[in-house]
Amino acid sequence: MRAHDAQSFAPLATVFHLLLLTSIAVLAYRVAASPWRELAAAICALPLLVTLPGLLARRRRALVWLALLLVVYAGAAVTEAVASAGTELAASVAALSAVIELGILPILSRRDRSARRGARERTGS
Repeated sequence: MRAHDAQSFAPLATVFHLLLLTSIAVLAYRVAASPWRELAAAICALPLLVTLPGLLARRRRALVWLALLLVVYAGAAVTEAVASAGTELAASVAALSAVIELGILPILSRRDRSARRGARERTGS
């Protein structure tokens, strides 16, 4: 895959990241007990918010952390979707978004690695 092909996946990853962020916040808000809803939504969304700048800048370290987080979020969303017998739309959207974004991340990190390798070859180091 050429570098410009992989670069076209960056906006797609961002869209699915924001979709996951929104659906997780909605899901946490609906599931939590009444006085704690806002706090639950904020706590569940916080790790995704923290990794957003790294995703936008395509920093390798942020992509690695995001991949680990996505496994957890996908597992939780699939569990909630199955437990609700498919009636919780936010859980289904979160699971699908997490899995798609997890599939895009290796493409983004591969592009970064090849770009750095090319820069090293040009400088001779």
